[in-house]
Amino acid sequence: MGITKDVIFIDYIPEVDLAYYYCSAALLVYPSLYEGFGLPPLEAMACGCPVVTTNTSSLPEVVGEAGIMVNPYHTRSLVQAMRRVLTDDKLRDNMVRANSA
Repeated sequence: MGITKDVIFIDYIPEVDLAYYYCSAALLVYPSLYEGFGLPPLEAMACGCPVVTTNTSSLPEVVGEAGIMVNPYHTRSLVQAMRRVLTDDKLRDNMVRANSA
C-alpha cells in the first residue's frame, strides 16, 4: 500500500492501553460494513480523536455529526475523507470539539 511509514498497524491492544493509542492518533478510520454498535468510534471520540467511518448499520447513530461517514464501497470517498481530516485543521478542530459535546 505504500503507507507503512505513516500508519501503524496493530493486531491487539490491551484494554488498559486503548486510551493512550486513541489520544495519540491523528485519526481513527473504521471502514466497517456492519456493526451491532461500533464501540471503537465512540471510544476514539471520547479521547478527542476524529473519526472517519462508514454510513452503514449503527455507525451513523453512534458517530452522529461528530465524525465523517462515507459509503463503504467507495474507496475514493474514504481516502478523501481521511485526507480532509489530516490536512484541514479547522475541520479537525471542529470534529474534536463535537466529540466532547
